[in-house]
Amino acid sequence: MVIWTIRANRPAREIDRAVLAYFHEHFATRPERRMPPVVVVVTGIDQILRGWPYAENLLSDEAMGLVADVVAAVAVDIGDNGARPVPVALVEPEWNTGTLRDRVQAHLGEALMAQRNRLRVENRASLRQEAARTGRGLRHGLSLIGSRMSPKQKTDDQGDAT
Repeated sequence: MVIWTIRANRPAREIDRAVLAYFHEHFATRPERRMPPVVVVVTGIDQILRGWPYAENLLSDEAMGLVADVVAAVAVDIGDNGARPVPVALVEPEWNTGTLRDRVQAHLGEALMAQRNRLRVENRASLRQEAARTGRGLRHGLSLIGSRMSPKQKTDDQGDAT
């Protein structure tokens, strides 16, 4: 699982878009690999809201509208229509971390399947490498046995001729 964090108060998101696009392309060109889930987290919500912290962590309608606008802007800026960014404030008092925890838990099954797929693909490659090493070892061993057998055969052949 990839947890991709983006600051709410940082407008330059081109690097995030480019890296996430490369990440998606990487898995699109490797059909044998399963792409791990990506959870996009918008941090620093407390930095864009006036009057933080709010009583009881309940945001006003105006604050919720601003958060919704920032989250929508992040989704557009990173160019991932499937992303549903989770806004959080990680300073005391923490805000919306329960939603983040729920999102992570919801993707755990898919994350484990991606991990198992990665291990299977890597293991398959290492099995091929091990088989190649075994083949080289057998060839080397047989060539040593063959070179030891050759002189004996010559003396046996010479003994039969006399």
